[in-house]
Amino acid sequence: MSTPIDVPGVTLPSKVSTLVFSRIAGLADIENAVGAGLLRRWEELLDLDPFATFFQGPIWCMEWYRAYSATYVPFLIVAQSGGEVVGLAAMASQGATGELVFAGAGMADYRDVLALPEHRESMLREFLRVYRTGKYPNVFHFGSTVPEAPSVDILLRLSGETGVPMIRRYFFGWRWWPQEAKEDPFKSRSVKYKMNCIRRRGEVSADVVRTDAEWDALKREFYLQHSLRQVSRGTGVSFNSAEKQAFYDALFHSPLGHVTVLRGAGKLLACHYGLISKGVLYLGAPSFDVRERQYSPGLLLVLSIMKRSAEWGIAGFDLTIGEGDLKERCSTTRVSLPLVELYPQGLMYWRKRAELVAVHAIRRVLGDERWTKDIRPYLVETIGQLLNIFRMPPMLAARYVRETVLAPVWQRTRTVLFWAEAPVNLTTADGTREYRLNEIYDLLLEVPGAYAKWRIMTAAGKLPAASQAGSDFHTLVVNGRLAGWGFSRILEKETESGVDGVALQTGEALLHDFEMLPGFEHELSGFLADTARRRFAQGASRVALVAVNPRSGVANGAANARFAIGNITLKTRWPWREKKQKAS
Repeated sequence: MSTPIDVPGVTLPSKVSTLVFSRIAGLADIENAVGAGLLRRWEELLDLDPFATFFQGPIWCMEWYRAYSATYVPFLIVAQSGGEVVGLAAMASQGATGELVFAGAGMADYRDVLALPEHRESMLREFLRVYRTGKYPNVFHFGSTVPEAPSVDILLRLSGETGVPMIRRYFFGWRWWPQEAKEDPFKSRSVKYKMNCIRRRGEVSADVVRTDAEWDALKREFYLQHSLRQVSRGTGVSFNSAEKQAFYDALFHSPLGHVTVLRGAGKLLACHYGLISKGVLYLGAPSFDVRERQYSPGLLLVLSIMKRSAEWGIAGFDLTIGEGDLKERCSTTRVSLPLVELYPQGLMYWRKRAELVAVHAIRRVLGDERWTKDIRPYLVETIGQLLNIFRMPPMLAARYVRETVLAPVWQRTRTVLFWAEAPVNLTTADGTREYRLNEIYDLLLEVPGAYAKWRIMTAAGKLPAASQAGSDFHTLVVNGRLAGWGFSRILEKETESGVDGVALQTGEALLHDFEMLPGFEHELSGFLADTARRRFAQGASRVALVAVNPRSGVANGAANARFAIGNITLKTRWPWREKKQKAS
């Protein structure tokens, strides 16, 4: 029997419905309890709870506790009856903020307590007592739970009794069952086209990563690939955390880890790090080469998993909570996943309630489809732009507003073509600069400021089109910091052209989309000179630099790199007028 531990602000043990509750806090004490026999009972309880998932089990929770022991203080709420464990909640508090989370925090797709059915309400009552008396500062997200779980209904019933304000929410979850699949997923014309495009380059294969050696050879590229995918979407990078890498590394070596890869012509095109339990594969962390985005390698890998599910011992695929074309397209079943938000203060509760009422009113007036496809994405984008503006210095904020807010309304594009007729002899090497070729993960180097991060996001977004056109990716790293980037290629067809109708000839080199981060503008001339020298050494007859709306720094950098100004094209565009003409 686990020993009750006294925790400030919580009176333990307490008795509810003949159950004895105790709290085991700290990684060392939890490890000792597990070693003394709690692990066996924990696994048994996981099997006996009909609403449990592995996210409440000992493997997931203990590996997360170990990996995040420096930033989270773990504790277990344990319910016992007659000396047997009948309920358990794996919790943690963040050391810096004091916030309460389930083990796994935001990485756990299903968040619930573990309990025998007859003790579930008592276990939830004790959880609410711990939350209320612990005075945790955060809004606590209980769930999503599996659709069949009664936990959310029980919590809402206990809300008035315990004095904890709550709001119920629902989100969609997506599942795929092979017995419900109507046809081979690769029979779709668009899927066939994308797969054939990849096959033209060489052999394509989808495989399960089974050995430690295979994982060790793969994991670094997977982490980088996943991170660059996040950068291209404008979301925060998560696998730059040593804790998360350690967590996923440990899970691979457990029975839960299930990693699959899609390779083409010897290159890693996509990877899926999933978790498998009782034959069901749970969507985890997908990655793909952003340069191959137009061929949807992530989708092709998911479809490959489904096609070979019987061979790989997969009885179903839980695509979990969320939105997106992949989940809607690949699933056979949509389920409603309940969640309840617990509020530490009445003011926070009423503010959120008012927000939800306003959103509901807008959706009722405009319709769900318009809200989902137009209004909500616009609000998300606008809020993101405002947050970026507030985080930037005034000069960079003004530039950001001009490029993101004003340009879509009215844009006058000025394209300037610079020419270099002979190898550039500008000397730039001094031991602090690295001119690097096709090192796309240089975009993951840490940079200060919201403006720089936004520019890097746009650069990552240009990688697919540039790669498809055959352009190489150039980066400049100064003293270990990313300073700038650009693209170049030698033209192979006379019909290939630059930007805005600038015609170029076969054998000429095109330099395009060169950008420098704030503070490194003076490095542009050396960067251009190095790129031009590379292309002349590869046999280019001459080098063209295309600059759209060049600022004075770009013009000066090109001049210092011995580029001469060429022809200029002007174009004034009214996007709202173009949309009207297209609609008519």
